[in-house]
Amino acid sequence: MSGRILSLTSADGEHQLVLAVNVYDLGGDPRKERPVPDTDAPGRARTAVMCG
Repeated sequence: MSGRILSLTSADGEHQLVLAVNVYDLGGDPRKERPVPDTDAPGRARTAVMCG
């Protein structure tokens, strides 16, 4: 399982983002594929919260 925690607060304290993500593809191991998908979802969430 892959886990990632991302916590950001803007300099002015107006915006805060905390993400906790666990991702694992159970079928990826037997197929000899990467079990953790390559995604930019945390980056897109960061941009939406901090720049929006």
